[in-house]
Amino acid sequence: MYYYYSYYSYYYYYYYYYYYYYYYYYYYYYYYYYYFYFYYYYYYYYCYYYCYYYYYNYYYYYYY
Repeated sequence: MYYYYSYYSYYYYYYYYYYYYYYYYYYYYYYYYYYFYFYYYYYYYYCYYYCYYYYYNYYYYYYY
């Protein structure tokens, strides 16, 4: 009975840590996915408005 209990506990902790690290890396992956996704659009719109402002001033000084 002790052998059966130890055997069962071994697989119980095995699957416990298996799913623990599985979900850990799962959320770790999606955390960095949305992190770089956020910074991608952040710098995209930053460059968009910055370049638009620069482009507008360029033609402003060009025409005037």
